[in-house]
Amino acid sequence: MKQRINIPESFLPKFSGKYEDWLSFKDAFSSMIHNQSDLNNIEKLQYLKSTVTGEAENKIKQISITGGNSNRAWNLLPSAFFDKRLVISRHLSLLLRLPVQEKESSEGLRRLADETQQRLESLKTSEVNLNEEIVMQILEEELHKLTAEKWEEILKRDTFSKLEEMFEFLYKAASRLSQRDRDKAEHIIQTSASMKPSPQSNNKNNSRKTTRQAFFSKTGKSCPICIKNQHPVYRCDKFCSLSLPRRIQAAKDSSLCLNCLRIHGDKSCNFKKCPVCEEHHSALLHMPKEQIMRND
Repeated sequence: MKQRINIPESFLPKFSGKYEDWLSFKDAFSSMIHNQSDLNNIEKLQYLKSTVTGEAENKIKQISITGGNSNRAWNLLPSAFFDKRLVISRHLSLLLRLPVQEKESSEGLRRLADETQQRLESLKTSEVNLNEEIVMQILEEELHKLTAEKWEEILKRDTFSKLEEMFEFLYKAASRLSQRDRDKAEHIIQTSASMKPSPQSNNKNNSRKTTRQAFFSKTGKSCPICIKNQHPVYRCDKFCSLSLPRRIQAAKDSSLCLNCLRIHGDKSCNFKKCPVCEEHHSALLHMPKEQIMRND
């Protein structure tokens, strides 16, 4: 005997009455509820009423829950909220107004790829197939400058890349940015933890304070950037507010180690490498390759 299904309402698709959402809602609801033989018409109508909101809810709100009204309610929705011409027009409009990538972010790139594929699939359902070259042009115009430069680097001369290659590039770029953000967050946490005194170190506070004072005394001044306060350079507001080239120059002028932003003469530096590129410099002095090329 076939087991009776019981689908939580939170798993069901929702429909508010938007033309562009009807086809995807119809396919999902039909598969999960409307075409299920082990549900009676009253149960199907109850499920339908629980999934509609806004204008769609108002359309069938007055229909009483009886077995004979199930198909009536189901057929009312497409008659009110489905017009093939309007659906196609709406999806084309949304495709032409994809989210512009104002900055490089993993979330933005995934959203760009997901929304494009969603619009194309909806148009395909309406028997509209767009030329790939047109879609590629739309996508390229929405990319952030740095992302567009990376895309250009992998293109081959006299060869028009396939749309699937563009989507693969977007998802890979999003993964790299996501990993970079995680590495930065982890580095910040580790750095903060290493600077936070542990309970066992309370007895050593006076010794550390003396050592720190000796360090600043040896340099002949407090912070070598702002001159006023006794704090590490990486905590100096004046230093952090400088542009990247000026931060690098200020560090060099103050004879700071570019890896740890401290003064330790010719002694080797054991501080961690830059979390972004794994090179021997502070994350505050990291210069993207694109900027290095421009400076050259």
